[in-house]
Amino acid sequence: MKNWLTQNWLILLLTFLPLLVGMMVYNQLPEELPIHWNGAGEVDNTMPKLQALLLLPGITLGTNLIFWLLPFIDKSQQLKDSARVLSIVQVCVTLLVSSISIATILIGLGYDLDIPTLVPVGVLLFMMVIGNYMGKIRPNKVMGIRTPWTLKNDEVWRRTHKLSGWVWVGLSVALIGLRFLLDTNLFLYAFLGGILAMVLVPTVYSWRLYQELEG
Repeated sequence: MKNWLTQNWLILLLTFLPLLVGMMVYNQLPEELPIHWNGAGEVDNTMPKLQALLLLPGITLGTNLIFWLLPFIDKSQQLKDSARVLSIVQVCVTLLVSSISIATILIGLGYDLDIPTLVPVGVLLFMMVIGNYMGKIRPNKVMGIRTPWTLKNDEVWRRTHKLSGWVWVGLSVALIGLRFLLDTNLFLYAFLGGILAMVLVPTVYSWRLYQELEG
C-alpha cells in the first residue's frame, strides 16, 4: 500500500484538489454552478453547486480506477513495456479534468474565464504531450491506435504510431496557433476538424499499410 501511494500521490492530489478547493470556498459559491457552455461562450446548463463540485472529481476518480485496473486486464509484457506512457496519459487526463473542475469553481467565484477556448486548448496540449510518446507504445489490447490492422501486424502498429505522433503534435501546434487568428466559433470548427483528422489519418494509414505489407 505504501509503494502504491508513493507511485500515485500526484494522481490522488490532482483528483481530490478540486473537491478540496470547492469545499474551502463553498459558502462563497452561488447555489448553481455552470457545467456547460455553447459555442458563443454562454452558459447553457447549470447544476446545484454540491453536485457540480462532486461531478468532475467523481469522473476523474472513475477514470483513474480504470487506469489502475488495466494491468490486471492486460498482463502482457507489451503493456508492461508501455507502463511509463500509460502513467503519463493518466497524469495528463487527471490534470485536464481537474483543471476544468477548478475553472468551474473560479467562474462561480466571479472570475471571467473563456471556457470555450481553455477546454479545447487544454485538450490540444494533452494531445501534443501524448503525441510525443506515441511511438513508444508497444502493441497491446488496451492503449494506442487499436485498429484491426495495427492489432494484426506489429510493423503496422509501429509505423502507424510513429506517424500518429507527428500528426497529433503537428495538428495540435497548428490549432493552438489558429486560436490567435480565428474567432471562437471558427476555432471550435477547426478544433473539431483537427480532432477528426487525428482519428482518421492513422486509421486510413494503418489500413493502407496493412494492404501493402500483407497483400
